[in-house]
Amino acid sequence: MMTTGQVSELGSGASSRRLGTREISPDVFECTRIAPVVRNCYAYLSGKDSKPLPSCCSGTKLIVEMTSSTAADELMRCKCLREANSYFENIKESAISDLSRECHIDLALFSVADCNR
Repeated sequence: MMTTGQVSELGSGASSRRLGTREISPDVFECTRIAPVVRNCYAYLSGKDSKPLPSCCSGTKLIVEMTSSTAADELMRCKCLREANSYFENIKESAISDLSRECHIDLALFSVADCNR
């Protein structure tokens, strides 16, 4: 599990040297990298805040940047988000698409509705 210091590093765009290359294969990509981002985005994703925190947007951008767009990576991201979603109550699927607009990034592949589509 990541410490608070690691969460802020992740959310602030830690260097690719520390995180590896931009393209991380599905067997290396770890769901533990998504949980801190969901935690930083929770108030927005649950509807408690009207805007996402800057650390939410920067962390989400980092998740997108550190994985490729292969079908395997898309499936892994989806499964990781679904797992993270199970630990946080009341995350709204619609808020994920709104996060895309608010953070100016493409999160079309971050749906948790159906990971096998």
